[in-house]
Amino acid sequence: MALHDNRVKNGGAIVISILSVGDWHSERGDQCRTRNTSKGTYIARFPIGHSGFPSLNTNDGHCPTSLPYHRSMSILYHYVSYYGVLTFLCEINSDMEDSMQTASDLNLSERKVLDIIWRLGPIARTDIGPLTSLSTMSVSRITRELADRGLLSEEVHRSGGRGQPSRPLIIKSDAACSAGVYFSSRGLQVGLIDLSGQLLAHDSVAVEASRPIDVARAAAERISYFCKQEGIPEEKIVGVGFALPGDFIADRKRLNAHAMFPGFRGNDLEAELQAGINKPVYVENDAASAALGERLLGVGQTINHFFFAHIGHGIGGGLVLDGRLYRGARGNAGIIGVQFPNDQPRPSGQDLFAFLQKNGVEASDFEDLEFLRPQTCPPLKTWIARASAQLRERLWITARILDPNAIIIGGRLPFHILQEVVARVDDETFCNEGVDLPRPKVFASSLGPLAGVVGAAVLPLYSRYFISD
Repeated sequence: MALHDNRVKNGGAIVISILSVGDWHSERGDQCRTRNTSKGTYIARFPIGHSGFPSLNTNDGHCPTSLPYHRSMSILYHYVSYYGVLTFLCEINSDMEDSMQTASDLNLSERKVLDIIWRLGPIARTDIGPLTSLSTMSVSRITRELADRGLLSEEVHRSGGRGQPSRPLIIKSDAACSAGVYFSSRGLQVGLIDLSGQLLAHDSVAVEASRPIDVARAAAERISYFCKQEGIPEEKIVGVGFALPGDFIADRKRLNAHAMFPGFRGNDLEAELQAGINKPVYVENDAASAALGERLLGVGQTINHFFFAHIGHGIGGGLVLDGRLYRGARGNAGIIGVQFPNDQPRPSGQDLFAFLQKNGVEASDFEDLEFLRPQTCPPLKTWIARASAQLRERLWITARILDPNAIIIGGRLPFHILQEVVARVDDETFCNEGVDLPRPKVFASSLGPLAGVVGAAVLPLYSRYFISD
């Protein structure tokens, strides 16, 4: 913790602006002065007595009402005076986390509680504390605040006996909505979800995805149509997430886009998308978006550590550690595609289409796979066997490096094909070295081919309401 010594005179006040848990700054002033940082603005006022020491009167040393939840913050201080210099040692109790505002509307503890209720609700207040390390009083206060903001509601459960009915908490679904955009070679998938994660509307839009601004404009038109169709005020839309087909190059602005999308290799992709839509834009690579969607809405809801293998036009991966999407230093954590050279057979969508076409089966996009079955399409059966063996070998290595609870395989493939792949990866010998090491479970994505668009739609909600990295 950084301490800042400040010379003071009689009268006035010491104002401490809390920049972060480990960074403190104090300055003398007759009025509270604020300091804006990415962590938010926090002020504590300590009036100075005539002796030059802080006044210890009962009500003089509290934080002003502008500090959220100031009663939960405890600042302990002592002082040493020499040559007119006053030194403060400040400490924070465990509830100080409640006062640490993030860049969005909610602080970290509120995000934790909302995340638990999103994934596990309806849930009783008494069950939230052990899952968040928050006290019962903190949970009660936080849930009350979230309900006052219109983000939570209660379900009334009557058991038929005496006493008050139980009132488990649920997300108030109509509090907010967000939209997601996912790419295919023939156009876009656009989806709209509410705050509870329910997919309200979903459609494919035929558009030439040559320029980001064209994609954004087409998405904006479809989102407006969804709002009219569902009777949702457009101001309820908190943002639009774009699951991008490629990996980031620099500062999440430039993209090493898939070869099918050369127009997405500009210098500031997020700004180019924002120019075509009047809602806040959130960008992520498609594999990470799908992993995030799976964590919040799919089979990963109860799994804190998992690797998501994403089969789209290419092959990629997303990583969830300790319940959070792990992006890595540049937003590219989980790129397993580098293990499969582009000039050789690989477990990717483009490889599948090329293999099918070479064997006389017309298929150029994922929609063409819906009615193909390995039992009646020998080329598809052959590809599944070969691609599954490739995945199995590389995922074995990945699992031993990362030690996840589970591996989830998903992306753009239809669910019936995903199940075939998972069945061939997850046999009794997978990650079995004969020394009784724990083996990760292997699942097919419960979101199926909707994982990308759902994951993209989750991005604004994740950034604004849930635990962020």
